[in-house]
Amino acid sequence: MFAGGGGSGYGRRPDTTADALPMTPAEIAALQAHLRRLLGSRDLEVRAPQRRGGSVELWVGDEFLGTVHRDDEEGEVSYAVQMVVLAEDLPKPAAKR
Repeated sequence: MFAGGGGSGYGRRPDTTADALPMTPAEIAALQAHLRRLLGSRDLEVRAPQRRGGSVELWVGDEFLGTVHRDDEEGEVSYAVQMVVLAEDLPKPAAKR
C-alpha cells in the first residue's frame, strides 16, 4: 500500500537530528494507533529512535517510509511525517495505445 516494491532507498536510515524534541513511548503508541486507523494498515509501525537524538521512524513491514517529528509550539503539540519516495521505486507507466 505504501512502499514501492522493495527499492533500494527504503532500507537506509535517515540522518538523525540532535535537537529534535523527544517523543514518549505513550505518544509513539498513540500516534501509531491513529496512523493505523487513518491509513488502514495494521502493519504500520512507529518506531522509537535506535539511539539518543535519533528520529522516530515510520515503517510498514521491513520497508522504511520516513520519519516522524514532534513540534511543540506554545503548548500546542503536533506531529509531522516526512516521507521520501524514490522515482526508481515507482511502477513504470503503461504504454499508451
